[in-house]
Amino acid sequence: MGTSPAQATSEVVSDRFEPYQALVELSPYAMLVDVNDRIVFTNAAFCRLIGATGPAQLLGQSTSLFIPAEDRAAFVENNAATQRARGPTSMRPERWIRLDGTIINLESMGAPLPWQGEPGVQLVLRDVTELFQMEHSLRQVQIQMRAVVETVQDFAIFSLGRNGRVESWNVGAQRLFGFLASEIIGKPFDVIFTPEDQARGAPSWEIEQAAQTGIAKDERWHQRKDGSRLFVNGLLIAVRNELGDLEGFTKIAQDHTSRKTAEDALKESEARYRQLASELENKVIERTRHLEESTQAWEGFCYSIAHDLRAPLRTISGFADALVEDCSAALDPRGKDYTQRMAAAAHRMDDFIQDLLDFGRLAHVELPRRPLDLKQALNEVLGELMHEVSSARAQVELQGTFPKVLANPAATKQILINLLTNAIKFVPPGLNPRVEIHAEERDTTVRLWIRDYGIGIRPEHHERVFRLFERLHSQSEYPGTGAGLAIVRRAIERMGGQVGLQSAPGQGSAFWIELARAD
Repeated sequence: MGTSPAQATSEVVSDRFEPYQALVELSPYAMLVDVNDRIVFTNAAFCRLIGATGPAQLLGQSTSLFIPAEDRAAFVENNAATQRARGPTSMRPERWIRLDGTIINLESMGAPLPWQGEPGVQLVLRDVTELFQMEHSLRQVQIQMRAVVETVQDFAIFSLGRNGRVESWNVGAQRLFGFLASEIIGKPFDVIFTPEDQARGAPSWEIEQAAQTGIAKDERWHQRKDGSRLFVNGLLIAVRNELGDLEGFTKIAQDHTSRKTAEDALKESEARYRQLASELENKVIERTRHLEESTQAWEGFCYSIAHDLRAPLRTISGFADALVEDCSAALDPRGKDYTQRMAAAAHRMDDFIQDLLDFGRLAHVELPRRPLDLKQALNEVLGELMHEVSSARAQVELQGTFPKVLANPAATKQILINLLTNAIKFVPPGLNPRVEIHAEERDTTVRLWIRDYGIGIRPEHHERVFRLFERLHSQSEYPGTGAGLAIVRRAIERMGGQVGLQSAPGQGSAFWIELARAD
C-alpha cells in the first residue's frame, strides 16, 4: 500500500520536531511551516485560528489560498525574502482568510527553515483582529472628538507642544480670544496673557505646574487680540504617551467675565455696606452716648428738683399736722376737714417725691452684686412689713427651697417690698390677701415667683404697669403713686435680671423676677 504526501510529510515532521512537539502544541501562538507554498506543519493554535478541526485538514494545502487575492503577491514576496534571510524577520501585519471565509488581521514573524533539502519558512502568527478593531474605533472616536472640539464655541480648546507653542486652535478659542487659527498656530500661548502676567511669568508657571502635577488651574484676566480683557476659568492638562513621556498640553478655557464682574460688584457692594454699617454704628453709638448724657442730666435735674421740693413740703406738712393736733378745738368742722385734707395731700406729695427720688437714685448709684440668700432676704422683708401684713390679715406662704442668687441686697430688698406690698394691697374689698412665694431653678438663673389671688390685671395692661407713675385705679380705690413696679423693673435690670408677670382679671397675679444663680 502506498504512502500519501501528507502522511509522508507528517512522518518527517514528527521525526524532526518530536523533541519540541509538546512545547509547540502548548504555545498560544499559531505556528506553521511553508515549503513551496504548501503547508507541511501546523500546531493546534493555528488550527483554531484558521477554523480547522485538526492538522490533517490543512497539511498539503496551498498556503496562499488562505491569503486574500490582493495580498498574495506581497505574501509570496515576503516568504521569499524570509528564505533568503539569515534570521527571524520582524513582525509584519497580514490578513488571512479563515475556512469560513471571514478575514482576520494577524501579525506575522517568519524565519528560514530548510525542509528535506528544500528551502522553507516557519511562520509564527498572532491574532490582532480585536486590537485592530479597537485601534479603528479609537481612530473614529478621535476623529469625532476632533470634530466636536473644532466646532464647540462655548469653550476654548487648543493644544500646545512641550515648548508652549500653539498646535491646534478651535472656533471656541477663536471666539474667546479673537485670533484665527492661522494667526496663532506656531506662536507661544503667552500672547493671550495680560502684559503684567507675562512679566510675572504666569505662562511658564502654568506649563511647569501641569508638567509636574498633570494639571494647572487658570483663573485670571486674559487679553484678546484687540487688547480687551476677559476673565477666564480654565485648565492646562499635560498629555503623555503610553510610556509616560510628556508630549504636550491641552488647554480648556471658558469666559467667566460676567460672573467675575458680578462678584466684584457684589464685593464692592458688601464693602460699601460694611462701611455704611460701620458709619451707622458709630452714629448710633455717638447718639446713644448723647442720649445717655441727656437722660442722666434730666434724671439728675429731676432728682435735684424732687430733693429741693421736700424741704418746703415738710414745712407745709408739719404745720398742717400742728393745726390738727394743737388747734383742732378752735376750728369748726369745715376748718378741721380742710386741715386734714391739706395734711393728707402733703403726705401723698411726700410719698410721690420719695418714689421719684428712689427711681432716680437707681440710675446713679452702683449696685454691686454678691451671693444673696433669698429666703433670708424674704424673712427680713416680711419682718419689716409685719404691721401691713397683720393689718390686712394677709397670709404669706414661702414654698420649697430658695437658692442663692447674685444680687445687690438693698435693691433686692426694695424689689421684694414693692412686690409684696402690691400683692397685699390689690385684693377685692372684704377679701383677706393670700400670697404664695416659691423659687424655680433654671440653667444659670433663679426665677422667684410672688403669686397673689387679688383683682388681677388685663393682658393689654401687663406692660403699662411697669411704667413710671402709671395707675390703673383711682387713688380712692387703691392708694399709691404708681411708681412701685417701675422701680422694680429698673432695679432688676440694673442687676442684669428680668421681670415679668402672668395675670388675668379675677384670677390674681403672678409676678416673677429672674436673677443669676450664685454657684
